[in-house]
Amino acid sequence: MTALSVEIPQDQIEAARNLYQLLREADATDAKLLLVRPTQSAGIGRAVNDRLFRAAQGRSLKDCSEESVRRALAIALAELP
Repeated sequence: MTALSVEIPQDQIEAARNLYQLLREADATDAKLLLVRPTQSAGIGRAVNDRLFRAAQGRSLKDCSEESVRRALAIALAELP
């Protein structure tokens, strides 16, 4: 299984400008798990984070610790056919 880590620019304008391209590129891979740290939650960043949340269908980690990421990876692996 492939996991993909995507870096969202901290500059909110840049993040908004590149968001859909990043999501399309991620969708074009065979990745089953996409790891994205949200951007700042003010201004445009709020809209960027909302779009990421909707793309994730509400599945997100509140804690981005290594243990939480491992747990998410295990869950994603368990969901594979």
